[in-house]
Amino acid sequence: MYHSVLPRLSPSNVSELDAHALGVHLEGPYISYEKRGAHNPSLVQSVVPSFAEFEKMYGSLSDVRVVTIAPELPGALEVIPSLVSRGIAVSIGHSSANIATAMASVTAGANLITVAYFWFPLMSQHLFNAMQPFHHRDPGIVGLLGSVDPPAPFFSIIADGHHCHPASLRIAARSHPRGTVLVTDAIVALGFTDGLYKLESVNMEVKDGVAYVQGTSTLAGSIAGMDACIRNYIKFGGGSVVEGIAAATIHPADAIGAKSKGRLEPGCDGDVVLLNKNLEVQSTYVMGKVAFDRLSL
Repeated sequence: MYHSVLPRLSPSNVSELDAHALGVHLEGPYISYEKRGAHNPSLVQSVVPSFAEFEKMYGSLSDVRVVTIAPELPGALEVIPSLVSRGIAVSIGHSSANIATAMASVTAGANLITVAYFWFPLMSQHLFNAMQPFHHRDPGIVGLLGSVDPPAPFFSIIADGHHCHPASLRIAARSHPRGTVLVTDAIVALGFTDGLYKLESVNMEVKDGVAYVQGTSTLAGSIAGMDACIRNYIKFGGGSVVEGIAAATIHPADAIGAKSKGRLEPGCDGDVVLLNKNLEVQSTYVMGKVAFDRLSL
């Protein structure tokens, strides 16, 4: 499937005024079986192979910008430098790694945490879902937010109002505000009403604006747009407007080394989103040209 699909997702396969895909994020199959979330359990791989075998799995990696790996899997720490040397950002996630393994993966070159789901129930010590429980003597991957040596990596967070309790969002954002990367984790149901949808081979059900694996209480992606995530980050995370915008622009660009994106500076690509005072999208520009204008609808 990878060999068939990845070439279709090439950044070159867009028209002039479409959003410019910068590359592909491969989230799996080299993840923890226990922390797989909504991933198909039959496809999860428990060992990360050599880089040559890694390429056989996916095919050409020329259009890949991010790969998520569980660093505790055998072979993971060995393949990370090979990916980084090819300009591919390595993110750690869907993982049971302890703090030592997490720090070793950052030392090896990983610079991002795929924080698929934040949660903070009152009767549990969990800070993250899809990660090992937080413990004061071994904080696991979440402990990287307070790391000094190696430096704390970027971390992605879904600020849709459902995946992340306001308390845990504030803890993460205040611990490492310059590393916050907002992601929507949006599935095909984005922009649509409640109902049944399909994500690969997994049936999804959207109820009251929240996406679940059908018949379970497992969250399965989001249906919030990036503008909603920015507003929620500011509202619940306690960040400023500047911090909220940076978490959706500069930080993700820096996390994958996209130097021409995320900034309003000479030499950058002129991709601009104009928001009103309520941070609602009014118009968008792609490479300096109007792609969407609410007033013209």
